[in-house]
Order: sequence, then C-alpha cells, then structure tokens
Amino acid sequence: MGRWNKGGIGSRARDGLRSLVSIGAGAALTLGLLACSTPPPAEPLTTAQLALIAETFFAPSVRAQMIEAARKAGNGPDKPYFGCIASVSHQEIAMALAPALPESVIDGELRQALRFLDTPAGAYYQWRAKPGAVRARLLAPTPPISSDPELRRFVDSDVGHTLTSPLRPAAVERAVEAFQAARWTKCVRGRTKPVEVGVPKGVCHPPSISYPAKARRLGQSGAVHVWLLIGEDGTIESTAILRPSGVPVLDEAAETAVQRMKCTGYREADGKRVKASAVQPIVFSLR
Repeated sequence: MGRWNKGGIGSRARDGLRSLVSIGAGAALTLGLLACSTPPPAEPLTTAQLALIAETFFAPSVRAQMIEAARKAGNGPDKPYFGCIASVSHQEIAMALAPALPESVIDGELRQALRFLDTPAGAYYQWRAKPGAVRARLLAPTPPISSDPELRRFVDSDVGHTLTSPLRPAAVERAVEAFQAARWTKCVRGRTKPVEVGVPKGVCHPPSISYPAKARRLGQSGAVHVWLLIGEDGTIESTAILRPSGVPVLDEAAETAVQRMKCTGYREADGKRVKASAVQPIVFSLR
C-alpha cells in the first residue's frame, strides 16, 4: 500500500511545479520583452497630411474640370459666374477631398505616398501640381530622371497607380461631385464672387508676350482671353483660359504671360485694397 507524505506533496511533484513556475516566468519574461519591442501604434494621419496628398494628386484635375464646365456654359445664364468658379483654390479642393481618402486607400499606402512626397522626386510632383500662377513665383525643383529609384518605386506601387490614374477612387469621386455642386451653388448665389474689373492702367503692367516658335512656324494665330485673380497685394493668385484660341500652344503661352504680369493691386473708391478678377485679351498675329 502506498505511503502518503503528510508534510505535503512529494518531491517529484515539487520538482514538476518548479519546472512549471520556471516555464511560466520565462514565458512572462518573453512576452514582456515582446511588448517592449513592439512599436506603439502609429498616430492617425492628420487632415493636413491627407490634404497634401489630395492637393498633389487630385486638385489640379478637379479645378481643370470645373473651369472647363464653366467655360462650356457659353453665353448662358451661368457665364457671369466663370470667375467665381475659376477662383477656387487647390487648397479648398484638397480640404474637401481629404476625408474621403481613407475610404479609398488603406493607411499603409497613404503613408507610403507621404514618404514619396518627402523625397526630391516627390517635391517635384508637388511643385508641378501647383497652379501656374504659383509656380511662376517659385523656384522649380530639378525634375527627377525616369530611373530615379524613389520615383520608380512609387509609380510601380499600388498606391502610385491609384493616385495617378485618370479614374479617381469611388469615395474621392463622390467627394468631388459634392464639392463641385456646393461651389456652383455658392457662385450662383453670389457668395464668393470676387470684384470684377478690367485691367486698369496703373494696376498691372502689360504682359510680355512671346510668340511660340512652333505656332509661328505652322502659321498659327488667334486671340486668347485670360481670366486672372489679383490679390490685395497685387499678386496674381490664379488664372484660367476664358476664351481659348483653338490653338493649345497659343493658349498656354498667353496664360503663362499673364501669370508673370506685375500688378500693384486694385483699390476701391475709398482706397481699400480688395481682391479683383479681370480678363486680359492677348492676340497672336503673324502680320
């Protein structure tokens, strides 16, 4: 008949418990080390970060689309609101689209896009996406070569395809449509319409026009009407082609010339400086 140990568990049982305790302590230590080595969760992307992505990859095409729609209104009832539509800034568009980005692009890919924008190649992307009037005031970064590793890595990535595709993600497209509708409504109601003036003498110097060599060689001519927004300090904040010539190279040359105009700003009768929009006609003639 077996003998019981009145003082407690037997030696084998004690040894087994010691092993379990040692294993448990080791596991706890391992888990503790893992917990210490695991990085904390990343902070959520800020609205400013999302807006930077939207401003770089979506704002230019959205504004161009809005201007084209306003221009196609022709002489109809919407024509007086061209300046209001054209004065929309890339920043306004970006802030409207920013909340839609996480619905269309996963967090890791958005962070990948931000890392790309922080490279020299990404800086060039940001500069190229700015309105021409803004680019005219900035020093252009060096364009990346096609074999630039950061550029290739981004362009070939899933997020690169998503952000550079002509087809916008569904959630972004819905945000675009909502923004465009809201802006059009505001313009029709006259809430954001800038003061409309001519280009009075003493406010802006006449543009310096360079006839494109290609157009001259092909015998192309035409008239272009360029809309411009003059800031309170005289800065040309924005431009758009109101009436094109039918020759894209002439339109581009005319808009570039207007973007480089020097203005002192527009004053109302009481001397107060205000933003003002104007239309500058430019004629390219071979005579």
